Amino acid sequence: KLHAGVDGSPRSRDAAALAEGLATACGADLLLVCAYQDPLLPVPVVAHAGGDAVHELHRLRATWAPSAHTATVPDYSPAHGLRRTATDHDADLLVLGSGRRIAEGHAGAGRTGRQVLHHSTCAVAFAAAGLHETPFRLRRIVAGVNGWPEGDAMFTGDSAPEGAVVAVGKS
Repeated sequence: KLHAGVDGSPRSRDAAALAEGLATACGADLLLVCAYQDPLLPVPVVAHAGGDAVHELHRLRATWAPSAHTATVPDYSPAHGLRRTATDHDADLLVLGSGRRIAEGHAGAGRTGRQVLHHSTCAVAFAAAGLHETPFRLRRIVAGVNGWPEGDAMFTGDSAPEGAVVAVGKS
């Protein structure tokens, strides 16, 4: 099961495009998740309101991930909402867009991404900035694992798309 965190930003379009490519290549189910700060919670609102989130999800699905299901998740923080949804739905991978300060063509965590990485119950991938702007074909999967059984288990069987090169780095 794949999840992609989306919020309407260009970087979340990158996440949706990568997640759609991975889901198609691996035959996996895809859930686009828009986690937003709930205005009824006693914290400052800095994200989309619920109605905007639903509209944005449908627009993203139609354009970047037509095979995806969608979910809007109100929470006290988008990062917590994404982690909670991944845990509740037993996600194998959560795909996020790169941070705003990451250069085009590169991938890396921004503030929300770093918050998601803490206590995440599944693998987290970051889409390269600008990925949605050009057609791409999945040719190589690079994964870093720490030698724990869960990391080693992800490379047993036919987990990679046909013809893909899988590079593994252990810490």
